[in-house]
Amino acid sequence: MASNGAWWPLARRILAVRAPLPYSIRAMALHTALAFSTVLAAAYLVFSSSSRLLPGLVLLAGAVELALALGWLRLAVHGPTLSLGLGVAIALPSLVLWWRAGGKGPLSAAAVLSFIGLLQTTLAVMARV
Repeated sequence: MASNGAWWPLARRILAVRAPLPYSIRAMALHTALAFSTVLAAAYLVFSSSSRLLPGLVLLAGAVELALALGWLRLAVHGPTLSLGLGVAIALPSLVLWWRAGGKGPLSAAAVLSFIGLLQTTLAVMARV
């Protein structure tokens, strides 16, 4: 090949041709990431605390939220939005858990859950206004 750079257009065409990927690339949306972190933090609280009622409630709401975010579940509710109800179901018990947390791990998990629940509740209320 000539050293004057005539090979560059040919090389660019060769590099531009790619085989199609065997899978579809899907990025995780913020809503899905928050639902997944809700399930993980609630599962940590269920397995680390002696009282399992409040963490179990948050885990159930987080699992429903994750199933909705991943498209595994379709629900329609008349009246207030489902995201508002799930946000409140995550926020209120996690605020109680945050207040009663004893160690670093449960405190951090409850803080994450409280933030996610309050964020989701705020977004649902702002969408209704």
